[in-house]
Formats: sequence, C-alpha cells, structure tokens
Amino acid sequence: MIRLHSRRAFSRSRPFRAAPLEMALFVGACLENLGLHPVLILGEKEIACGVWLYDSCFMDTVSDDLQRLGKYIADGINNLSCFDVNDLFSDKNVAYSTSEAHFVQKLNAGNYYDKYVDIRRCRIAHLLPLPLRARNLKGYEILSEEDMSPDAAPPGRRRWRTSWTWSERGLKSCLRKISTTTTDGEARP
Repeated sequence: MIRLHSRRAFSRSRPFRAAPLEMALFVGACLENLGLHPVLILGEKEIACGVWLYDSCFMDTVSDDLQRLGKYIADGINNLSCFDVNDLFSDKNVAYSTSEAHFVQKLNAGNYYDKYVDIRRCRIAHLLPLPLRARNLKGYEILSEEDMSPDAAPPGRRRWRTSWTWSERGLKSCLRKISTTTTDGEARP
C-alpha cells in the first residue's frame, strides 16, 4: 500500500521509513526525471527497479515473461541494469553491483517476481503520472505542464539547462559558473 502524504505520521520520536514499493516508485521517478527509462519488477512480496542502459523499451507495458527480462540483463548483453530495492535501506550497506547480483539470484530462483512494468512503454501508451496539485488561497489547483517544467523559472532568474551529463568535471565547471554568475546572468568581476 502506498501511503499518501497526508496520512504519513511524522513524529520526532519515530522517524519515517518508506516501504519498498514507495522506494521503488521514488527511484523510478528520479530516473525518469533524469531522462532515463525505468522498469519496475514486481512480485508478491518483492520489488526491484531497473533502468534501460540504451534508448529502448519492451513491446508491452506489463509482461510476465521473466525469461525475456533475464536475457536483457545477461552478461554480454547488458541492455538493462536492475537492482534489489531492499538493498536501498539504511540497515543494509550494499554496493550497487552487489544489489544487482541479489536481483539476478532472485530472478534465477524463479519464485520472487511475477511481472515487470516498462515505464517508457507506459508513457508511449499515454499512461501518464497524476498531475501535481498546489495549494493557493482558494484551495487546490492542478499545475499545468509548463508550471512543472524544470526550465520554468521566475522572471529575472537565469534558466539552467537540465540535460547535462553530470560527470565530476562537468559538475565542477557548473559550480564554478554558478559561483561566478549573478542572478541577472552577468559575470562577477
């Protein structure tokens, strides 16, 4: 069950911990926002998340053909990279490659996962995410796509490109540009 934001109990004595399904959806949303194509692998008690390493997708939005999924993550092919979502929690200190190995072990066991959902194929089939709501003086309003765009910035502010690949060198040069640029877009002396 996915808990809504209004139903979550926030308290200082008991910190909030997300469920594995919530973590998988969060990671999938982050990957999709980065321009990658996530895949969610679902089972009765397990969930995993994956990402296409190439600009590709499955032919179906939802499928139970786990052998096809296994072929795409096999050594030598490596079109998909999938990991076990349970390894994301703080009580486990697992590297990404180890989490990938956990996923492959569970997939090969055959009784952990039932189906997978290709998010890019869902978007092609016009299965879109729910619109965001924003609270204003009159209640709630649904934000348009232009309001949610990362390129939308208040007037007078510099708009940054969001399609950069963040390498260490690219991040350092971006931070250097930010530190030497004013909010009007002019270089500092």
